Amino acid sequence: MTKNLCKKLAIAILIVGSIGAFVLAYFCGDSLTLTQSGALTHSRSWGLTISVFLVEMLMVLILYAILIALAELLEKQEANSEKLKELLKELNENYRGEAGKVSSKVTSPSTSQTTAFGTSKRQHFSEEEKKILAQGGWECPKCGRINHGFMSVCQSCSTSRP
Repeated sequence: MTKNLCKKLAIAILIVGSIGAFVLAYFCGDSLTLTQSGALTHSRSWGLTISVFLVEMLMVLILYAILIALAELLEKQEANSEKLKELLKELNENYRGEAGKVSSKVTSPSTSQTTAFGTSKRQHFSEEEKKILAQGGWECPKCGRINHGFMSVCQSCSTSRP
């Protein structure tokens, strides 16, 4: 909606500005002089008339270009916003799908925990650690810290992910 408004405003400024450039050039390029006899004479300075017209048209075209560019930016932002919404929806759906698989990745045997990367020596995981493991997290084989799946090294001891 805003992009269409910018385009319409740009066109209106181009039309009204062009008319204004003609009117301004017409009146600014016209000069009246008083003769010694007291009569007014009308003369036109074509250099001044053309200069005023060109400067005014340049300003109108710059404003037109700015508004058209703004409309293009708003259109691209809207498209990116739609893509982002789709990605977030897909990510949310994937997250919900993975949350239902917690029991297949994390179990609670009496002496050890089974994770997606093997058996842990730890007997208990906190709820937060279970969530991280269910989302693709991993346990450091050196220090036992639970790291998020996007981490390639342990946050505590910098050991590489198994």
